[in-house]
Amino acid sequence: MGTAARVRPAADADRAAIAAICLATGCRGAPVGDRFGDAALFALLFAEPYLAYAGARAWVAVEAGGVAGYCLTVADTDAYRRWHRAVHQRAVLRRIARSTLWRSPRDVARLVRWDTGPKLPGPADLLSRYPAHFHVNVAPAHQKKGLGKELLATAFAHWRALGVPGVHLRTTSRNAAALALYAQLGFETLASGPVGMWREAGVEALLMGRPLGAPR
Repeated sequence: MGTAARVRPAADADRAAIAAICLATGCRGAPVGDRFGDAALFALLFAEPYLAYAGARAWVAVEAGGVAGYCLTVADTDAYRRWHRAVHQRAVLRRIARSTLWRSPRDVARLVRWDTGPKLPGPADLLSRYPAHFHVNVAPAHQKKGLGKELLATAFAHWRALGVPGVHLRTTSRNAAALALYAQLGFETLASGPVGMWREAGVEALLMGRPLGAPR
């Protein structure tokens, strides 16, 4: 079955499925499980902003009638960050104040360590050379079927139509399946450093980039 048949734009009705896949893959490609107690906050951090921001584009892969994976994308990361600080951060803080702080204080401590921890370095011209970024995740039961590659092919075509010069991403050295896909698609490591949220000895955070000039 081709890309057009399996990949479509995300709809409001897909939000719950996207959040569920985010939780099933959010810890270096593995389930978040009990590492993060407030599932709604986790989705609010890593999925919801890309469904709320007007400048984002989201696609889902559909298999057997259900959402099997997603690709959440932004063509202009700098503009997205400004919107996130001005708008979405308020929703995150409201969730923390109204629920997380009382029901799952460990999550708050983790977020503070993540936000104040060492930052992954990157080239000074990162956002001029690679302004786009994305999150792509496929539900465990639907992996190794080419859905991630199809989702990214859709995103690449969208960015090229907009004239976007390149795309970057962040992952970790532990996420073997994702690294194999990114290598196949021509991504190169631009920088490495300490892991942010899921800190573990021997695991590095990786900043990767790929020009979008030519199809692969």
